[in-house]
Amino acid sequence: MRKKLTKNLGLKILSVLISFAVWLLVVNIDDPVISTTYSGVQVDFINADALTDQGKTYEIIDNTDVISVTVTGKRSYVESISKENIRAVADLSNISYTGNVDIALSTNKNFDKLDSLKGNRSSVSIDVESLKTIHLPINVEVAGDPADGYVVGDVTTNQNTIKISGPESIISTIAKAQTEVSVGSRTSDISTTADIRLYDSKDKEVESSYITTNIKSINIGVSILATKSVPVEYNYSGNPEQGYMVASDPESNYKNIYIAGKQSDLDRVSSIMVPGTAINVDGLSAPLKTSVDISKYLPEGIRFSDSDFSGQVSVTVDIQKTIEKEYNIKTADISILNLPSDLEAEIEVTTDDDDDASTMAIKTVGIKEVLDGLTANQILASIDINEYLKTVQADELAAGKYQMELNLVLPDKVLPAESYYVTVKVSKKED
Repeated sequence: MRKKLTKNLGLKILSVLISFAVWLLVVNIDDPVISTTYSGVQVDFINADALTDQGKTYEIIDNTDVISVTVTGKRSYVESISKENIRAVADLSNISYTGNVDIALSTNKNFDKLDSLKGNRSSVSIDVESLKTIHLPINVEVAGDPADGYVVGDVTTNQNTIKISGPESIISTIAKAQTEVSVGSRTSDISTTADIRLYDSKDKEVESSYITTNIKSINIGVSILATKSVPVEYNYSGNPEQGYMVASDPESNYKNIYIAGKQSDLDRVSSIMVPGTAINVDGLSAPLKTSVDISKYLPEGIRFSDSDFSGQVSVTVDIQKTIEKEYNIKTADISILNLPSDLEAEIEVTTDDDDDASTMAIKTVGIKEVLDGLTANQILASIDINEYLKTVQADELAAGKYQMELNLVLPDKVLPAESYYVTVKVSKKED
């Protein structure tokens, strides 16, 4: 038996070696070692808090966080791996003094069966700098114009500030945060969402993947208001100094104003009324020039159509010295009003011998310009029986003579210098 085992031993060993070599050759032919390169592999960063805890952040230099990885191993293993199976990791807690972070390569499939994983670079180059955070108001830029006869009203947002963080060198260039809404040719309110953009002091947009913000967009509401023009009515209060008079109604550089609001609100407004308390002439002896804020007198829901107009207007009240002038009116022209039908009345005028009983002298006080154009025929004089009865608290008028006050209708800016009375003779009508 032993002889059989040892017989031709050399040949037997040789055959084993040849068999192994053949097997090895077959295996290598069927499943050879190959290499495949994958480009565009993104390096992931871990332990970023090692920087942020120190108030630092980083920027990647020259896109060194994107690499090519060559996978070497048996074809059966290599071909089972795709780019998505490769993981490249850089640990930010291990930054070299030169600003490089080593890249660790691995796969989530057949990693221990591969011969090697090699990247076209072994580290990521980064620039470490201080982390800066700012808060900015969000400006809403309104683009375009509404339809004719409409203006932009209130612009509202659900957020009015934005928090921006990133490398100090980038954040320091940001001057404003802005979004935009178009109102072109609109006649109704707008509700929309708009992205927020960041700009430097020269209105150039600042964009960087290293910038982080707490919000990306905001909701915007824009009211579109109808407009119309209405007159502004100015009133005054008080009395000028004795011997002076307000010569004309208050004048302003704004006689009419365009207002805006919802159509239903505009329909209720026919004018803007400025009360006399806003323009006081008490005790004045010279023209008044003053400024009035008419925005105080806008009805609820109404605003000025021009958003740049503050409402401050200039108002002038002309105050002039008065003069006296006497006119002779005909007694026959004095009307007797509200005389009961069963009575008749006549006016008796007592005069000196040289005076004309058919006329009555009336002294007036007023503005010279008005008095110069006034004639006696333009003065309307009357007595009112009803007013007299109210004054004396009587119910009816009996026959007799009465002293009744003369009512004078004079032009604006003219007053009687005193009160005038006439004797009225009342008698029963004869049947």
